[in-house]
Amino acid sequence: MNLDDLRMILAITRAGSMTAAARTLYVSQPALSRRLKAVEREIGAAIFERYQGTHRLTLTPAGRLILPLAERWEELQRELRLLQEHKDG
Repeated sequence: MNLDDLRMILAITRAGSMTAAARTLYVSQPALSRRLKAVEREIGAAIFERYQGTHRLTLTPAGRLILPLAERWEELQRELRLLQEHKDG
């Protein structure tokens, strides 16, 4: 799993669907779905619960463990941008 994968997990969680997350990330829905499946294979657990007949996704227990890591990574990126702006300002 890499930082782009964490960003993907955040986008899917926030959007609630693969289609909406794909639009947010400027990728196709099939490409996003393939990447998510690859990450899930890599970690050996599903990150999202998929429900038949609906496009809504919810986090699995493994996903709930990963989400705080993704949120911390996002916060660190924000802090680094602020430091850079302060340094340049």
